[in-house]
Amino acid sequence: MVGLLEVTEDFLQGGGETGDLIRALDWSATDLGPFATWSPVLRTLVGTIVNMKSPMVVLWGEHYVQVYNDGYRDVLQARHPRALGERGTETWRDEWAQIQPLHDEVLRKGRSLVFNDFPFQLTRQGFVEETYFDLSYTPVHELDGQRVGILVSLVETTRRVLGERRLKTLQRLTQTFNARTLGEGAKLGIAALEANSLDIPFALLYVQAAAGKEPSLVAARGIADETSISAEMWPWREALRQRAPLVTTAFGPTVVEALAQTSLDCYRAVTLPVEGTGDDSIAGVLVVGLSARLDFDDAYCRFLVSVASEFGAALASARAHENEQLARARLADVLESISDAFYVLDREWNFVLVNEAHERMTERSRSEMLGRSVWELFPEADAPDSVYWRTYHRCMETRQPAQFVDHYAPLGKWTEVRVYPTIEGIAVFVRDVSVEYGVAETQRRQAEFEQHLVGIVSHDLRNPLSVIRLGASALLREERDARTTKTIVRINSSADRAIRLVGDLLDFTQARLGGGIPLDPKKLDIRTLVAQVVEEVEAIYPERTVRVEASGDGEATWDGDRMAQVLTNLVTNALKYSSPDTPITVRTTGAEKAVEITVHNEGVPIPRAAFPLLFEPMKRLASSSDRANRSVGLGLYIVKHVVDAHGGRVTVTSNAEAGTTFTVQLPRTPTPCFERAARLS
Repeated sequence: MVGLLEVTEDFLQGGGETGDLIRALDWSATDLGPFATWSPVLRTLVGTIVNMKSPMVVLWGEHYVQVYNDGYRDVLQARHPRALGERGTETWRDEWAQIQPLHDEVLRKGRSLVFNDFPFQLTRQGFVEETYFDLSYTPVHELDGQRVGILVSLVETTRRVLGERRLKTLQRLTQTFNARTLGEGAKLGIAALEANSLDIPFALLYVQAAAGKEPSLVAARGIADETSISAEMWPWREALRQRAPLVTTAFGPTVVEALAQTSLDCYRAVTLPVEGTGDDSIAGVLVVGLSARLDFDDAYCRFLVSVASEFGAALASARAHENEQLARARLADVLESISDAFYVLDREWNFVLVNEAHERMTERSRSEMLGRSVWELFPEADAPDSVYWRTYHRCMETRQPAQFVDHYAPLGKWTEVRVYPTIEGIAVFVRDVSVEYGVAETQRRQAEFEQHLVGIVSHDLRNPLSVIRLGASALLREERDARTTKTIVRINSSADRAIRLVGDLLDFTQARLGGGIPLDPKKLDIRTLVAQVVEEVEAIYPERTVRVEASGDGEATWDGDRMAQVLTNLVTNALKYSSPDTPITVRTTGAEKAVEITVHNEGVPIPRAAFPLLFEPMKRLASSSDRANRSVGLGLYIVKHVVDAHGGRVTVTSNAEAGTTFTVQLPRTPTPCFERAARLS
């Protein structure tokens, strides 16, 4: 049992909910066995991926036993947490025919595989769902070179793929609506849907000859003997009355028979009103089959509403210019549903269309960009050696799509840029891929979360510790036997030390999160404060000698409690990191504009390699004499921030001949940073 615990603490820490589940799972009941039997390679992989933000999973052994991180839960959905430690062949039983060739290619042949927008048919919401993923499969080798598993990292791209596919459908619709008659426009529009049978298995367009009359079928695709399917088979009256899409989930016998003849996997349809001509009446309805492999969510619904709107625009050919603007507005609606930034440039390089995601990415409003040149707004890209300049010009001239990945310094982002030619110029999709190309932001967010957590825990500890100290102090005022009194003194001392530690943690959190160290400045004599601090420290270290020297004027306005905190840290450190038979010297020197305090000790000097980290948090020098009073390494970090808040500075020199000296210089005149810190309190 001891060995198992040691393995657990050694390689697996953190990891959120899934990390907790991994630690709690009885691995001896799985193919992997208990932690103690895991190979170093497996431990390293699991310990690494469990704290990664991107979805990752390790597939181990011939049955592909799964160990994954929090991000992978969205892929599993209802199969989590059952899938943890389960054979992949069991978890993905329904999808195994798709997955097995990929896994075997990696594990059996040792090939790494990378896919973009790889299609999977997954059963995770109660139906076989159309999904897409960016995938990376990497074979894992044991130390002896034997292939034993697969490391899989993945990002689901279903939303983007569907958005782009639907956008292309709308583009085809806008490009084909140049007909002069209603019949020709209806047929061209229905034909434009042919390439997107995944979203639209079948389509039927009914148009009214006059208001109030039953619409008649004018164009159809994807369904056998469509002439026998009248508008009466659909809720067209209600759709026209509500001017809203209505879903049909029970087809009549005629529709069922027609669908059976075409082998369509479709059991639902939506009836959409089609907007009419200049009097803003309704011209008819569009009936569209819904994919059985997609959830009919808001994005799907908005797409089909946009399709119906495009049909309405085609029927309103008498208002060509107005319909062109309407098509662009409907196109923009779809663009808002995709996560990628998107914009269209005309042949003069001016912005003519911008979506909300691009506004967020560039931190510029639409009104600021529309009608203005891309090179004017983003001058960093306006150079022949810029990948943006080269690619945009090439696409504009050759009418060929292109794409690239680049780090755009003004935004501080890695972006994947895809460029397509359009009738009026070029269309550009921009996706933020900073996560894939750098982990700095992830590390920053994780550090910020840890600092928030330290602050929360420290704040919550302060009250119970204060109660303990108050109770111990009350007990000391009563007569007790020597043994009980000694115990109470220890409790009181431990509570004091814990409260100081909590105070350090709270100061650390506030400093790291940008709040600064608050000050409560009052007029005081720093020489008196030094004497008091030394007296308190000597009570803890009665066997040590601390010399106090002072010269010049020591009066000015500072925060006495904070400066006592600085002095206590420096003097205590000097005692900890020096030989017991050597003295400590604390010297105060008052000059005209500043006061200088030095704390000197003899002994082993600070290693040169430690100097850059000396005032960083959670960094401690080894001290065999300090085993019983270990801290979290925040003392010097807080010293620096308190001195900085006073507008001063702290420096250190250390060598074998002269010993170690910390020097604190405090200005007598308040500085702007001192005044800001005073306002915080």
